[in-house]
Amino acid sequence: MFEHERAVNAQLIHICTMLAADVADEDMTVQPFPGCNHPAWQLGHLALVSDSLLKLLGKEKRLPPEWETLFGRESLPSTDRSQYPSKEILLNALTEGYAVARDAAAAADAVRMQRPNPLRFLAQLNTVGDLIANLLTGHFGMHVGQLSIWRRARGLPFNF
Repeated sequence: MFEHERAVNAQLIHICTMLAADVADEDMTVQPFPGCNHPAWQLGHLALVSDSLLKLLGKEKRLPPEWETLFGRESLPSTDRSQYPSKEILLNALTEGYAVARDAAAAADAVRMQRPNPLRFLAQLNTVGDLIANLLTGHFGMHVGQLSIWRRARGLPFNF
C-alpha cells in the first residue's frame, strides 16, 4: 500500500539529507530572519512526524516523549543550540523513522486506512489513509522547502 507515496518520501529524504549535509552542527539553530524554522527544528519535527505515522499505522512510537515539546506542532524554534540533539542524531532519527514508517505503510491495513482522520486541523483529509499520504509527501515537501529557504537566507549554495 502507498507505493507512490513511499517512493516520493524516499526521494524527499534524499533531498533533505543533501540540504543538511554541509550545515555545520553549530549552525543548526541559526535563524537568519525572525520566525524562521531552523534546521534543528525542521529535522526534529519531521522525525517526530515519522512517529505520528507509526502511531496512525498501529505501530509503536520510537522517539523520546520530550521530542514532542521540542518539535511538536505548537513548538517554537529556539536559537539555543544546547536545547537540541546533534545534527547526526536528528538525521538518524529522521531517516530511520521514515524507513520504519514506509515499511509499515507498505503493510497497512486497508480497513484501518478508511477510518476517519483524527486530526481536526487537517480535516480536509477525510481518512487515515489520506492523512498518511499527506504526511509522507506534501507535509514533508513543505518542510524541505523551508530548509531550502533557510539555506538561501544563509547564503548557502543549492547543493544537489
